[in-house]
Amino acid sequence: MELNIHYLGNIFMAKIEEEEKSKLEIIFQEIFCVHYWKLSDDKKKIEAVPDSPYTLSYPGSLVDFLRQVDSVKKFGKTYVELSNVLKSINAREARDDPEIEKRLQAESEHCKLVGSVGLDRSNFKTSYSAELCPDFHKYYERYTAFVKEYFDMAPDDEKLIPRCRQWHKEGQLRGLPKEANDQHLKTRIPDSDYAEILKGYFPRVKKLVSTASPKYGAIIAKLLSHQFETISSHPYLHMAAAAYWRQNGDLHEAFSCYKTAVAYAEQLVAKGEEGGQLSLDAIHVAAATLFNKIDQPESAMAILEYSFTKDDPNSYNPCVFLKAQAAMADAAYLKLDASRIEGIQVEQVADFARIVAYFSDPFIKQLLVPPTDSNYVAELLKFHEVLLKKLGAMSCQIDLFVELAKQKENLDHLVSEKLRFNDMYGDQMKIADQIRERMVNERTRRSLTLGYEEVKYGYNPYRICRVINAKRFPRSNHPNNLVPTYHCEVTDPVAYEESMMPLRKATTKNRPPLNDTAWRVAEVFATDKAFEKKLESLRGKMPLNPQMPKKYPLDSATWATVRDRFWRRADWPSSVDCQMIISRTDIFNEKWFPQVFISPENKGFMIAEYLTKGIGLESHEDHPLPWREPYCKEVNMVGHELSFLTGLVTAVNTRPSKEYAETRLKSVLVRLADRIMEDIEIAQRIRSMLENDIGPRWLAANLAALYWRVKGNPKQAAFCLIEAILLQPNYADIAFTQLAQLILKVTKQKAEPAKLLLMASSVDHDEPIVHWLRARLALLSNDVDGALKFLKLSLDKDPFNTVVSEDLLKVACSGKSSKLAISSRFPTVCCSSVVQNAVCFKVGHKTGEQCYVVDPESNSGRLIYNRCNGVYTGASYPTAPYVNIVSPFLPIYNTVSKRENPPFIEDESSVQTIDTEELPLDYGGSAAFFAPRPVEWWTRAKNEMRYVVSSEEGDIDWWEEDSESELAEVPPKPLSFLWIKERREMLRFDAKLPSLLPSPSMHQIRKGLSRFPPPRQSHNVCSGVKKLSVLLENQVSTWVSVTAKGEDIAKYVDLRGPVPGIAGLQPICPTIDLREVSPILGMHHLPAFALSDQFLFYKPEKALTDALKSLGNERDSIEHVAARLHTALLANGMGKNGEPVNWLLCVLSSLYWRVVGDAHRAVGCLQCALQTAPPHTRDVALVSLANICHQAGLLHSALIAAGTALSASPNLVAIHFTIANIYASMGDYQRALEFYYSTLSLQMNFEPAKERIRAIYCHSGKTFDFQAV
Repeated sequence: MELNIHYLGNIFMAKIEEEEKSKLEIIFQEIFCVHYWKLSDDKKKIEAVPDSPYTLSYPGSLVDFLRQVDSVKKFGKTYVELSNVLKSINAREARDDPEIEKRLQAESEHCKLVGSVGLDRSNFKTSYSAELCPDFHKYYERYTAFVKEYFDMAPDDEKLIPRCRQWHKEGQLRGLPKEANDQHLKTRIPDSDYAEILKGYFPRVKKLVSTASPKYGAIIAKLLSHQFETISSHPYLHMAAAAYWRQNGDLHEAFSCYKTAVAYAEQLVAKGEEGGQLSLDAIHVAAATLFNKIDQPESAMAILEYSFTKDDPNSYNPCVFLKAQAAMADAAYLKLDASRIEGIQVEQVADFARIVAYFSDPFIKQLLVPPTDSNYVAELLKFHEVLLKKLGAMSCQIDLFVELAKQKENLDHLVSEKLRFNDMYGDQMKIADQIRERMVNERTRRSLTLGYEEVKYGYNPYRICRVINAKRFPRSNHPNNLVPTYHCEVTDPVAYEESMMPLRKATTKNRPPLNDTAWRVAEVFATDKAFEKKLESLRGKMPLNPQMPKKYPLDSATWATVRDRFWRRADWPSSVDCQMIISRTDIFNEKWFPQVFISPENKGFMIAEYLTKGIGLESHEDHPLPWREPYCKEVNMVGHELSFLTGLVTAVNTRPSKEYAETRLKSVLVRLADRIMEDIEIAQRIRSMLENDIGPRWLAANLAALYWRVKGNPKQAAFCLIEAILLQPNYADIAFTQLAQLILKVTKQKAEPAKLLLMASSVDHDEPIVHWLRARLALLSNDVDGALKFLKLSLDKDPFNTVVSEDLLKVACSGKSSKLAISSRFPTVCCSSVVQNAVCFKVGHKTGEQCYVVDPESNSGRLIYNRCNGVYTGASYPTAPYVNIVSPFLPIYNTVSKRENPPFIEDESSVQTIDTEELPLDYGGSAAFFAPRPVEWWTRAKNEMRYVVSSEEGDIDWWEEDSESELAEVPPKPLSFLWIKERREMLRFDAKLPSLLPSPSMHQIRKGLSRFPPPRQSHNVCSGVKKLSVLLENQVSTWVSVTAKGEDIAKYVDLRGPVPGIAGLQPICPTIDLREVSPILGMHHLPAFALSDQFLFYKPEKALTDALKSLGNERDSIEHVAARLHTALLANGMGKNGEPVNWLLCVLSSLYWRVVGDAHRAVGCLQCALQTAPPHTRDVALVSLANICHQAGLLHSALIAAGTALSASPNLVAIHFTIANIYASMGDYQRALEFYYSTLSLQMNFEPAKERIRAIYCHSGKTFDFQAV
């Protein structure tokens, strides 16, 4: 143990003044000695440490001294770790053997058995055919004698080929999946072994032709095509055909013959005929060798394992079973060898070792029992040696696999340890540099030694000492920082040492001899027995119930100090509020997820009392040594819902690591006892609580978990939290929140932490920290709506939490949500009545926004610049490179197609409005491109109807549909102005409102509010706003462009041809037979279809004239367009012969009838469109139907139709604006405002929505609340 002892020498310098000889001036100066001291190894004396690191440049600096102590400890720790790592590196380098493969092949007994077979893959593709077995052909003597005569004559057609599948149905090889059975084998591999095998077929038949000649194949084909099944359907014949194809190399035809042979062999087995099982086994062996030939050993093994895995091998023909074993050994080796291409996988070794043992053990047993059949002996001995060599080669490969896997694992650890060594060595060098920087330099050290010798030995002519002024603290310029320092130098070092040697020797002689007294050294960290007795007496004395009231919920007096609940205001946050954000951390990033601890003091427990007086200590006293960590025992949680959390299981099995240390909680940990202390002392105090049952044990367990979270030990933290949860469910929210943060830190998963936080909220719903954590967890999943909800709920519980307020402000001002695809970030927009399919980009800070359209004359579909709602500059711009990169993903290509006819003016605008007022209702607005919106749930939903008609009952032309609706009141007589004076009276004959009314998403309302806050209702503001009645009386007509749905009008309507000369042609849509169509698709429950010929208040929608005229060329009138549509309907068949009319023609025709004011014709065309339109285009007809019903006064029907359109296209501006107008006409201004704001969220520069918002606020006389949003 090193003792930090400073030796202080006093220098007395006397100077006799010349004027006053009797006066003596004494100067006192301190000198710090150069040595530190430590106990010797035998603990009997104190030894000097000449080069101690504690000899500092500025010994008066306590900060430097403490830092030096810490650095020396770190240096010693890293030195020990470096030594251990270096030993491990040396050991692993010694184990690494680059020649392991050669050495193993030379030494392994298995590898020595290989011999001439070698390890090449070609040596393991042998055709082990059961046809070579001595007694194989004896089973088929009757059949071969029966077909003998066919070999004695020449075939009728020598070009006939023995394709088995041409005359016979293929079977399935058992054990193989259907894909393998049906595969087409393109590989051609002639097999010389089958030249000999084929000669063995039909042994007693005199063959006039060579088995390799096409004539022999023609003879086999003749037998295969024979009319008698006893000849053509025998498996022996099909195996002969397969052998013929194997000899010629056509493996696909051979495989086909094996499958036909299997079908007939299975029939023989089922009948119990002789030779059936032998044929089946022989086919399986032959098919397995075929798959080995084409490098598909998995298929070969599947066939053999299925066919030859009975418990009793004696049930098989011995020769055939031997062939199966040989083929399996080949397949296993081929699979083992092929796996080396992907690297060594130790898991595979066990599988192949099992195969070797399974197939070699029965084989060895077969060799030990001499066969009874003498004809079998030669064949058995022939394969004996080769098969053993192959099995040895396979075992050799397995041994090699194991050794190489060990070598690879050793090398991986070696590389990681060397990298770790480099990192640790670099850290140690940094620590060494820090130690040297604080140590005294050599010059000062030499000066101190000389000063010491000046005092001890007196004057020396070669030593010069003087007093100089020096800074005590180098970074301070204070005048009092200068202190006198004694500085010594040597003029002649050699002469000085020679003069000092006698003096030093004399000092050594005068030193008293050492006595034999042994220094008594106290034990390190001795246990304080008195303190242990004191703790024992305090056991169970501290209260187990709260000592003070709960912190939450806040009392009324505290709430009285809250001036403003800003987070619930509809106009918050403003742009000024967003400028007040202080923190710049990314709350959407998991790196900045909070590390918090719910203090038990929130529940009324005084933690400091338990950690001080509870364990017998005053607030200023330290806990007696030793200090140890608070460990928790593993708790059995079988049956508890926590046992099903996979993240908890992962945490329990995770080793401690700095990666999991939650260091931001250390400031909370060290302050638990009302003063800052070492974290290890806090740990010991918690341990004393646990070991002596002081206070509630669940509280101590939570504190222990907090300590282990700081230290990065998930296992111990999890044990403590599980114990806390099981001990006290009433305060389990503290442990649940800690466990949620722990699982998120270890596993990065979010589902289980969310579940735990929900459980914590159910325990104590008034705890604001739980809601805050739920909000931050929702942000990690891009659930902005949920995050805003929980942040506001947290502030409802504690409005004074500035951190939560800051987070809420960040989320509200960020505009962030889930990340969108390119197609959602750059939607199609409407620039004008001519150009409605454009896409806009921000290409730079200076150039701003540029818009592009698809060049209709380009075959490649390139994008060209187009000015869109901007100032005319007379200049054009090239397409930006970024635009070319993302262009393939843009939805604009779904709405524009190349037309073969000459160019003409683009189709109708996506939305047209009243008279001269241009309302560019596009698909989102260019201002919304760069503030991504969350993907709403309905954009992922599937809106579809399915009609399932049973095919077993033949042709069925009827079906049943179930739908529920409250029917409207039937007018007692035809509608007339005589008894219906106002439009609102039409509601008596309208459909009933549904229970669930359409509403926009909260995100859209919030975004609209942020873009256009509610106006102040003052006289100056409202004086220029139009009356609400005027706006409602002059309703806006909206029309959704069909090109927005990707349709090309030119495909159905001749827009450039000559106009028919016959006047008065109109597009009359075909009548729909209501008995043959779907009432649900056609929305027949709406009274608009029955009353459309009596709409008293419906007027021609002249605002849609431009949209209608844009369907033709620039010179066409409305009558010309009507004639073109009429011709198109005739060309489409008008629905005759049961063929439906194209929905697009019906919708365009309804546009014409809306312009001329014929509601009955318009509704009829829309009824046709609703029956035939695809699901994603039904909203076009529904918006038109909603407009007609709105004009006619059937507001409920209009709302039902528009709401149905909203479910199909939730982000279409025209639908939001239409529904808002309908609600306003109904007098439901709250919902109208919601949809006007959602309209602005999709297109912020839409002035008509802003005008109606001002009118509602100024003239409705009502107040509106958006705090719940």
